[in-house]
Parts: sequence; C-alpha cells; structure tokens
Amino acid sequence: MTLSKQLFLTVFITLMSLFGGMSYFTLANTEKFVQKQLAQSAQDIANTLSFSIAPSLKNDDVANAKRIIDVLFQSGYYENIKLISSNDVELIDLINEQDSFDVPDWFIQVVNISPPVKQAYVIDGGIQLGKVFVQCHPGFVYEQAYETMKEGVYLLFVITLLVMTLGYALLYILLLPLREIKKQAKLITKKNFYKITSLPWASDLHSIVKAMNYLSERLRISFEKQQKLVKHLQEKAYFDGLTGLKNTLWLKHKLYLLRKNKEPGQGVYLLLELVDFKSYNDRHGRMSGDQVLIETARLLETNFKTEFNPIIARVEGACFAVVLLNKTLEEAQKIATSISALFGRYTQIAFMSSNKIGHAGMTLFNYSEKELDISKKVSNALTQAKVEGMNNCVIYQETKQDAVKLRTDTQWKKLFTQGLKEKKIYCDFETVKMYAHADNEYVECLARLEITENNILLANEWIYIAQKLQMIHQVDLMVFSSIIEKMQSEPISYKYYFIHLSSETLLQPFYPEDILSRISVLGHLKGNIIIELSEYELIQHLEALKPILEKLTQAGLKLSIDHFGANINQLHYMQDFPISYIKIYPAFTQDIVSHVENQMLIKTFIDIAHSVKAKAIAKHVENKENMLTLHKIGIDGVTGYIVS
Repeated sequence: MTLSKQLFLTVFITLMSLFGGMSYFTLANTEKFVQKQLAQSAQDIANTLSFSIAPSLKNDDVANAKRIIDVLFQSGYYENIKLISSNDVELIDLINEQDSFDVPDWFIQVVNISPPVKQAYVIDGGIQLGKVFVQCHPGFVYEQAYETMKEGVYLLFVITLLVMTLGYALLYILLLPLREIKKQAKLITKKNFYKITSLPWASDLHSIVKAMNYLSERLRISFEKQQKLVKHLQEKAYFDGLTGLKNTLWLKHKLYLLRKNKEPGQGVYLLLELVDFKSYNDRHGRMSGDQVLIETARLLETNFKTEFNPIIARVEGACFAVVLLNKTLEEAQKIATSISALFGRYTQIAFMSSNKIGHAGMTLFNYSEKELDISKKVSNALTQAKVEGMNNCVIYQETKQDAVKLRTDTQWKKLFTQGLKEKKIYCDFETVKMYAHADNEYVECLARLEITENNILLANEWIYIAQKLQMIHQVDLMVFSSIIEKMQSEPISYKYYFIHLSSETLLQPFYPEDILSRISVLGHLKGNIIIELSEYELIQHLEALKPILEKLTQAGLKLSIDHFGANINQLHYMQDFPISYIKIYPAFTQDIVSHVENQMLIKTFIDIAHSVKAKAIAKHVENKENMLTLHKIGIDGVTGYIVS
C-alpha cells in the first residue's frame, strides 16, 4: 500500500473514531437529559391534574374527573395515567398501548429510555382525596431523537466527505515529491539519471529530494566512468598490443556481424604465416622478432591501404589475417599475386636475410557462412601453401576444375584416426613461471599433429576441424592419457601440468568418470593436474559444466580459466567455480610498461583472482620489461618467450 493511501486511511479511521466517540457521548447525555425531562414533565402534569380534579373528587364526581384526565390523555404523550382514592381504590387507569413507532428496533435498544412514574396528591381543604400517577410515553422522544440523529449523521457524512476530499487533495500535493522520487528511482534503474527540479517546501521531504538528486548525479558519473572503462577494455580486448592491429576476437566479431546482417555479398579471407618464426626469435632475440611482426603489420596495411575498410588482424604468433569485402575470384587472384610480391619486400628489411619468408592461404566466402566453415577453408589453403613451397599464396576454390586439392572432412577424419592410432597427436610443452613457487615446475601442454616428419601442425590449425568432426574428445583423451603416462614414468612431485580440455569433451556422457578412473593410478600426484578451459567455453555452457567441474575438483584436480577477461562483462561465474588459476587475455598484457591503464586493469584481475583464492598468470610475455612490470603489480606467474 502506498504512503498516500496509508495516510488517507489513517485520517479516515481517525475521523470515524472521533465520530463514533462523539456519537456515543451524545447519546449517553441525551438519554440522561430526556429521562430528566420526562420525569419533570410527568411531575408537572401530575401536579396540574391534582388541582384540576380535586373539586370533582370532593363531590364524588368521578365521571367528571375522568373527562378531565381523558382530554389530557388523548394527546398521546402519556403512557399511563392512574387515579387512586384515599383508601387506595383504583378509580381511573388509562394505558396507552401504542408500541410501534417509526424508529428501528436497534435505536430503541441503544437509547433505551425508561420514563419514570410520578405522583401527586389530590387535596382539597387539607383533606387528601386521592393520588394521581403519571408516566410519559417515550415514543415521541424516540422519533424526535432518531430524526435528530439522522440529520446529524447526514451532516457529519457531508462534512467527512468534504474533509476527506480536501485531505486527499492536500496529501496528493504534499506527497507529490515522493511520487517524483519514485519516478526518479525507476528511471535510474533504466540508466536515465533524472533530476527533480522542483524542491518541496517541507523540510524533511526537501532533504530527501536533495539526497536523491545527489545520489542520481553520483550514479550518473559512476555509470559514465564505468561505460568509458568498459569501452576502453573492449577496445583493448580487440587490439593486438604489439602491432596495433586488430586481433582474433575482433575478426570473429566482424564475421559474425556480416552473417547476422543477412546481406548478400562475397569477400576474401587471407591467412598469412611467417615460416619458423620461433627459430628466428631464438637466433635473433625477441626484440628483433617483435620488429619483424611490426614491419609485417605495416607492410600489410600499406599493401591494402587502397581497399575499402580492410580488416587486418594478428591472429596469434606470426600469423596474420586480412578480410576484404565485395571481391570476385579475379580480384582474389590479383590479391594473391600482391601477397607473393609482399613476401619479396621482406628482402628490403635489413634483419631479414633469408628468402624463406612464409606462406599464405586465401578463400572466397559468402557473408552468410559461419566463421568455423570460413576458417576451415582458409586453413586448408594455408596448409596446401606449405606443401607447395615458400613465399606463395594458394586460393581455395571449391567449384573450379583447377582448384587446389585440399583435405575433405573424410580425409581429415582419416588423418585424425591415424594420428590417434599411431600416437601422432602428442604434446609439446611451454614453461609457466610461477613466482611464489620457484621450486616447482609448471608447464602448459600444447597439442600437435604430425602429418610428416617435417610437417607438424599447431593446434590452432586443426583443433576446430576436430571439433566439427566431433572427434575432439578423442583427441583430448589421447593428450590427457599421454600426460598421465608421463607422470607415471616420471613421478616428479613438484611438476604441474596445465592440460586444455574442450567443453565438448567435458560434456561427453561418462567422460568425467573416465577421467577420474584414469587419474586414480597417480595417487597424490593427481593434484598436479590443472584442467584448463577457455573463458568463452565456460560461459557458453555455464550451468552444464558446473556439476562436472565440481566433481573433478573435489577429486583433487585443479581448474584454470584461459583467456580470462575477454568477456569482461560476465565475470560473475568466478563465484560459482572452484578456480585455482586464471590466465589473463594477452591483449591486456602486451606492452604493459607504457600503458598505465592496462596495469590498473591487470591489478584488478589479480585482485579478483585472489578474492577467490586463485593465482593470476599473464600470457605471451615477450620481454623482460613487461615481466618486471607485471611482477611489480603482483602477477603470480607468466608464460611466453621470456621464460621459454
């Protein structure tokens, strides 16, 4: 019930209570007054009659006395008049038997008037001739009192209605600021920070309105700051800190928007990868490698600067992607030629002495295609480019006779089946440096697929195909099993393994039980296994994964979240899972020395991790300066070239 209704009801109850009390006391006083008046009237009439009939009784003329009494009795105001002789003989007894009046019974019961009987002696010459008894009839009093009460009630009703109407209007005006506050509160929930301009004259309400206006203004400022921060973080999440290009998240987002808009059209997706870049880093140092990546980004921007809104992104490592819209096959062939020329320009860079630069794969795609299907085609084209030789660009064409013969789903399935059978799917290891546990050794398990001795595919080149063919759980199981075998053969208590498992694997029927069965042979070493899941996959299957991950962590395994912060608006899941580690999204950690806002953001991520008793790890740390800065702000661990 609203405050105005409560106040209105309170006033109404108060008025009714006053009316009831006043009515009660009025009736009580009226009853006493009427009783007294009836007694006085009966006494006066008795006295008058005693004088009037005295001569008649002296002459024993009872008939004449009766005529005098009848005249008075016929008025109807008397209930009983009785005349008794001096020797107590009843001479006259007149009774008014009228008992019905135009008055409700309840009123008679409430008022309850009982007229007293009054008497007077009939005396003549000092001799008592008899006695007269008179009792007034209450009927007329009832009728008069009832009519008076009705008039009073009607008048009170009119007055009450008038007072309630005026009171309601007054309350409406007085409480108008409260309705404005209610409106203000509702608008605030909709992120509309309304300010009440008309302040009430009542001091209490005046203070409340001023306080609400102040709160609204503070919330507006806080919300705007939050919006700017979120926008900044989103921009950071979409950028590669080293090259200044967009990253994989942005690329996927743009392809998703193209499909969502449902507009017809065709574009080109190019994937360019520098050959053996890790070895180059090892020979020339990380700074030189960074310069190669930066120069590659500038060359790509220069090469496509005449295109309309080109999307150029660094996918990961030394792999770059370019998306161009509204392109035909002939235009794609020209682009392929320009990419081959682009590889030739690397000879102009002083620190690139080798002619073996890289490979490029390209595909045409319709805007309606899913990102996974587009990635499959371009990755197949890149794989074929690696087979055909250095510094070339292969176009994936499905409908032309001269199309490059790429692997079909059947061929990939056969390749995976063979890899699983012959154990050509295996793990490579990357060091994870943990500051607080210098005596322990932490490694990240990276899946590899061996095609030939000289052709080994990284996980990003084939994992998505395994997912599409629904073979990822078999791949994950082989990787997981190989780690268990390694831990059995090398039972090192201080070595910990980060093992990435896909959500598809964890959601397989009976798969968690299979994992628990396999780790049972490790005994206390099972606590050295850290299951890693990407933040995106976790959020996509939040409710389904919760009981599974709880079961695994209760069995002694630990949980790590990869690419933490990429979904910065959805960190509420941190409270629902027993997380031991988070790996911060690389876009936030690159070039952190010169970006103070990123340092503050990383510190926030660290605090969030520590609030749930988890450790925070920075990914892809590429130089000593970044590592020292991260260590200074409280990072628990790092991965990347600097510790590999």
